[in-house]
Amino acid sequence: QAVSLEDAFVAKTLGIDDHHIGFELLGFGSKRMPCVVLGADEDAGTMGVMYFLEEDGERFMGYVEDLPSSFLTFVSLPNSSDQHRDDGHRFTQEVEIPHFPEVWKNLLLSGDP
Repeated sequence: QAVSLEDAFVAKTLGIDDHHIGFELLGFGSKRMPCVVLGADEDAGTMGVMYFLEEDGERFMGYVEDLPSSFLTFVSLPNSSDQHRDDGHRFTQEVEIPHFPEVWKNLLLSGDP
């Protein structure tokens, strides 16, 4: 069911307007749709979600009350995963192999001349 951005719950409680990052993420692919999880029923294995939609330049939200949790995949926002951290808390240590076996050196890959 479609929900307007003028809806009091969407605007006031969730703080979503037409500049929300969820709308910007719509262009990142057709297999994923950004959403806001409103709640979960652990016993039933479902979640209530509002998802971002844009059609003919109009932005609005869709709502699903009992979406099976297996339908959701949580991913990091672009450029926000641990590999993009700049606070000194990411793994950047070189990996060294101290005793590289001689027989592994200068091996030709199959198909190489």
